[in-house]
Amino acid sequence: MSGPIKQTPRFIAAKALDEVIHNGGFSGAVLDQQLSGHALSPEDKGFATELFYGSLRWKTALEESLHKACTKPNSKIHKKIFSHLLLAAYQLHHLQERIPPYAAINEALRCVKKVKAPLAGFANAILRNLPQPTHLHLAHDAHLDQFAKSYSFSPTILATTLAGTPQSQWAQACEALNQRPSLTVRAQGTLEDIKVWVAQLEQKKVRVEPHPWCPQAFVLYRTGNIQNLPGFAEGRFWVQDAASQLCALLCSVEPGATVYDLCAAPGGKSLILQSQLGKKDRVTSVEISPAKEKRMRENAERMKLPFQPRIADALDFAADPQFHEKAHVVLLDAPCSATGTFRRHPEIKWQKSTQNADEAKPLQSRLLTAAARLVRPGGQLVYSVCSLFVQEGPEVIHQFLTQNPDFNIQNAHQNAPYLPDNAVTSEGLVSLRPHLHDSDGFFMAVLKKQ
Repeated sequence: MSGPIKQTPRFIAAKALDEVIHNGGFSGAVLDQQLSGHALSPEDKGFATELFYGSLRWKTALEESLHKACTKPNSKIHKKIFSHLLLAAYQLHHLQERIPPYAAINEALRCVKKVKAPLAGFANAILRNLPQPTHLHLAHDAHLDQFAKSYSFSPTILATTLAGTPQSQWAQACEALNQRPSLTVRAQGTLEDIKVWVAQLEQKKVRVEPHPWCPQAFVLYRTGNIQNLPGFAEGRFWVQDAASQLCALLCSVEPGATVYDLCAAPGGKSLILQSQLGKKDRVTSVEISPAKEKRMRENAERMKLPFQPRIADALDFAADPQFHEKAHVVLLDAPCSATGTFRRHPEIKWQKSTQNADEAKPLQSRLLTAAARLVRPGGQLVYSVCSLFVQEGPEVIHQFLTQNPDFNIQNAHQNAPYLPDNAVTSEGLVSLRPHLHDSDGFFMAVLKKQ
């Protein structure tokens, strides 16, 4: 009889993979739950994280390689060993410089023997017969569908992300899109305060680089536990992708303004908005989920930026006449397909498609129309989604403008002159792409009420 299964980084990564692949779990929450349940060293946590996210990032290409390696056509890989083979394939294809192939195969077989011993020979044959990764042998003129298959993308997501990119640059772009995302934070304080904070980080051997275009944003490397970094407890910075920061920066808030942040959780955008107001002003941060209020208040307290969370449906909030035409600025970061966040949530690459965008569009249009009622004449309405699908961005905006002629598009460069030219369309709308702008994929529009 086999003994108890040792919870190694590989086994923990495999369990997390099973939950995402077979049960539709959300990658970040699933991995956090698995890691928190075991006493691993920081190095082992890092290794489990690398295996987990790397296997998700390359999942469909790895799966195809595993099936090609089967000696019998149309062989099925048993559910109990699938994640272990996927992890091993990721190591063999992408971590050969760190882990010798024989070690990756032997460790995988030890795991398979624990969960389904009779299939150890089958697993051994597959891993020793694994073909080379297909993305290494793509022709320069390969069809986009071939790039999508080789880099583990839904074809519609890849086509949308690469829109406007010359075919000669597709391979380079796909390589960039499949890299781990940068850890971006927003610093708070005066320029001198930030300079001192950066020096403190560098003394701890943390590599710090200014974000290429987002003001007061920094990219951190070699951080370890983020909560142990200088300045965290004191509220000197918070973690937030540059695209999410831009949503709030586009609002160009001034002290004394009335500001509503709709669909506000987890509160990073509200923190930026609050930082631009006077000491007695408060951002009203509307969020439908009561479960997210605690984290929003904790963030506000740590950062000493006391925005005011309000638990309510944004549609109900906007229907209340007492708030109509009161706001100088309304920010609506609308619920969406979230397909622009695939670098941080790689399961999105093969789980989602245009169908998700089509399903999200009706609610987005309703929310935008409702939010418009809150804006006073001369005020601004900023709309954003972490998606590059046209259904959730330009189509929502153009439909809204047809029905609301008292609003027009204000060129994003007016509020954010530091934005790269290739991030702003000819209409003045924002289109951020991960491989070009070191951020999540986002669409944004600044709408001015006459």
